[in-house]
Order: sequence, then structure tokens, then C-alpha cells
Amino acid sequence: MLLALDSGTLEFWPNSLLFGLFTAAISMVFVMPGYLAFAGITTIILKRTRCSPIVRRRWLLGPPLLALAAIVLNPLNNQRPSIGFEAATGVKAPTSLRRFHYAHGMGLMWSRHVAWFEMEPADLRNLVQVKELVATNGLSLHRLLNGDREISNTSIPTQVPESNYSVCYLNLWQEFNFSTRRYLFTTPEHDKAVWVYMHDR
Repeated sequence: MLLALDSGTLEFWPNSLLFGLFTAAISMVFVMPGYLAFAGITTIILKRTRCSPIVRRRWLLGPPLLALAAIVLNPLNNQRPSIGFEAATGVKAPTSLRRFHYAHGMGLMWSRHVAWFEMEPADLRNLVQVKELVATNGLSLHRLLNGDREISNTSIPTQVPESNYSVCYLNLWQEFNFSTRRYLFTTPEHDKAVWVYMHDR
């Protein structure tokens, strides 16, 4: 379940659920032997040790409760602006970051990260320099979001707030069957932006 939640936000939930369940099934091949060994050792200890019912319940219920807490806290932690911004862009969030929203999804052959936010123009220009983005023209944010098969099937194109995102920066990388595209659409004032990361393999 933790892998399913970590595979994407609610915008990508159908594909993320399938990918998470597939990943979880594969990981169980490696995790299950360790869990069975832990359960067997715990059972032997409890059988040979005189423990009160309270202690027995702690041993048996402790690991599931810890796992449940991790499942609940992990998505909440990822929604923190500082964590989400770094996950989306690979750069630590500046102090001027505000009105941040982050959506991401992952599949067997693709991954998408979309974030829209506001920040100080100086910090936004610094992001352009750090990520080595190149200014371009002729690209439309609306056309990009609706033209991508994975993003167009979500609510992201309608969730992105309307603004004059007329300035675009990009960074393209391709090798063999792998391609990575990074787009940063900003307003002329460089105070609002939409980050789009697309990776296909």
C-alpha cells in the first residue's frame, strides 16, 4: 500500500494504483521471506517466554501499526511545499515559495511531475540557471498538458490556475530509448510558474 501511495498523487490514481500494486507484488518476493522469519522468531519467543497479554499484543500489533502510521504520514510529508518542490525540480525550495501544488505519477515506462507555484523573480531565475534551462518560444502550456497522453487523462490541465504563462524555458535529454523533458512556463514578470517534467523509457 505504501508503494501504491508513493507512485502518484490523486490526479494520477488509476495508473499509480496499478503500478504500485505491481511493484508491491514484485517486492513481496524479497520482503516476504524476511517477514516470515520475523514472525517465526517472534512466535517462538512468545511461546517460550512468559509474557502478559498486554506484552503479547504489543509484539503482534506493533509492526502493523508502525506500517499503518508510515502509510498515513508518507503522503502527508510529500505534500509539504519544501519536500514537493525538491521532488519535482531536484532543487531545494527557496524561502519565497508560495501557493505551491504538486502532482506526480509513475508507470512502467513513464513518469510525470507537474508543479505550479509562485516565488520571487530572483529565485525563479536562479532555478532556470541551476537546471540549465534554455529560453524558447512557440510552446503553449495548454497544448503541452493536453497533448500528453498521461497528463491529459488527469484533472491537471483544469487545475493549473489561469495566468499569462507566455515565457518558456526547457531542457531536453535523450539517449537510446530514454528521453527526459523539463519545461518551466513563467509569466513575463517571473513571479508565477508551472514546472513540467516528463520522462519516458
